Amino acid sequence: MTTDFDLTIDALTSGGAGIGRREGKAVFVEDACPGDRLRVRTVKEHKRHEEAGLLEILEPSIHRCAPFCPHFGVCGGCRWQHVRYDRQVTEKTEIAVQNLKRIGGLTFPEVRVHPSPEPRGYRLKARFQWEANGELGYFQAGTHELVPIDSCPILLPELDDLRRRLFARLQDGPAFPGELELGWSPLEKKGAAAFYLRENVQANGNRRRNRPDLEKLLSLPERLPDLGGVAVWAAETRHVQGQTALSLGEKDAAVPHEIDAFWQINRPLNGEARRVLENECRNLTAERGRNPELADLFGGSGNLSIPLLPFCRRVFLVETQPLAVNLARKHAPEPAAAHPRLRVIESEADRAFFRLAKEDARLDLLILDPPREGFRNGANAFSKAFSDPDRLPRILAYLSCNPATQARDLAGWAALGYRPKALHVLDFFPQTPHVESLAVLERDEKR
Repeated sequence: MTTDFDLTIDALTSGGAGIGRREGKAVFVEDACPGDRLRVRTVKEHKRHEEAGLLEILEPSIHRCAPFCPHFGVCGGCRWQHVRYDRQVTEKTEIAVQNLKRIGGLTFPEVRVHPSPEPRGYRLKARFQWEANGELGYFQAGTHELVPIDSCPILLPELDDLRRRLFARLQDGPAFPGELELGWSPLEKKGAAAFYLRENVQANGNRRRNRPDLEKLLSLPERLPDLGGVAVWAAETRHVQGQTALSLGEKDAAVPHEIDAFWQINRPLNGEARRVLENECRNLTAERGRNPELADLFGGSGNLSIPLLPFCRRVFLVETQPLAVNLARKHAPEPAAAHPRLRVIESEADRAFFRLAKEDARLDLLILDPPREGFRNGANAFSKAFSDPDRLPRILAYLSCNPATQARDLAGWAALGYRPKALHVLDFFPQTPHVESLAVLERDEKR
């Protein structure tokens, strides 16, 4: 039954919608801002909550602002441009804190907030959709319909300029669908591109495997001097031209990343996360009178751990993606096989614990940086591999882009004796609902 009613928005949710209450029931409304008084209409009713559509803003919140992108509301990317940036950070902090408390039963004595220095123009990398008619852009919110874009103001300006010039080069074909990842290194002042080509489904339902003009795509670096390299994935084969690995950090922590591997897209906030971990290494050294031993799981090509080598006795870097593993081995300060303090392990994270135990790892600091689905069995796998409680790391640092799975996973580590030390809310993704947080826990070795 359709119902119209007035609603005051109390907060924002990790899913992006605003939330208010009517007769004790939670109501979720898209495009809402905390403090708004709205006229809304029921869209879908559930047992414990309902979804409503925005009809009219009766009284706008003091936290509401004008979106700065002409594609806002159509493009599915930035959903919080209508909310003042300081309020975005406040809402994300509350989301992180409440998830850890409600799901994980964890309350952190110290909560530090790290806003992005640039709420716009911060992204070092983005993924675009590429249609068979030559159009490129983002998906429309909640659909797979393409939204062609003229500009993207959350991209680093140099990356948006490269995007514009690259799009222009692709307008004359070849005509096949796929996706494009484009990234930029401020340190090297050049970009790289990865094309993922897919089958074209004809109107009659037949599948035609396209034979893309690889030569055209692979020659792009010759026509765009600041495009350092191109990787093209076609029929599960990777074709490469030029330099596809770019350095993303500061000069003293310039770890290269392949364009078609995972990147942290906000350079200053990535540096903040590294500094938190460096400080933990320094504290461990002062506490124990020796440099710590560190393991970095889901470590990529060494984004977090390779810059920590000067502060560690040994570093174990664990990753499954071959591109990242090979790059970590190649671009370590010395070749990994010969480096006395770095060991790069290609393995699933839970299996890696048993390999670390066999190598007699004496870990002081364990870094976890899993994907959104988290690392559900991490604590259980570690306790099986390291059955001696004396071999549990002193410090656990868990970096996550999903507060719910982070909270769930940390509850398992709390059962092993880890207690909350500090929570760092790092706003890697301004203008979006995405929350990134680095939770640091410590184990009381006197237990």
